[in-house]
Amino acid sequence: MSSGQLIEKIAAVFALVVLIGGSLLVLAPFTTALLWGAILAFSSWYPYTVLARWLGNRRSLRR
Repeated sequence: MSSGQLIEKIAAVFALVVLIGGSLLVLAPFTTALLWGAILAFSSWYPYTVLARWLGNRRSLRR
């Protein structure tokens, strides 16, 4: 492996780390809302499937 290829790989890994770190910094204020959304989606999934079965496997009240 030449030194040019090594530098390119290191730069790519560094860019990826910076992008992931920046994304986490942007999402950090919304962590609580994201967790609550996940909890509500998980806890309401079973009642949703029961209701859908009662409605004839429709996903909404409309026909």
